[in-house]
Amino acid sequence: MLIHRGSFTGPLPLITIGNVNVAWVCDTRLLGITIDRKLTWANHLKELRNNVANILNLLKECMLFS
Repeated sequence: MLIHRGSFTGPLPLITIGNVNVAWVCDTRLLGITIDRKLTWANHLKELRNNVANILNLLKECMLFS
């Protein structure tokens, strides 16, 4: 993922660290927040919603068995 000021046109440059090529990704997690290439919150909020839904389902199951 390339984050910089201004607009970027043209093909994505090949980035190499040592002898290893760095793969391009559309989103990544940084300090617990999912950042996408357009800097929107959509993927982060979707992951957060899924995590909250899973926790609520676990709580419902615990309440049924107690």
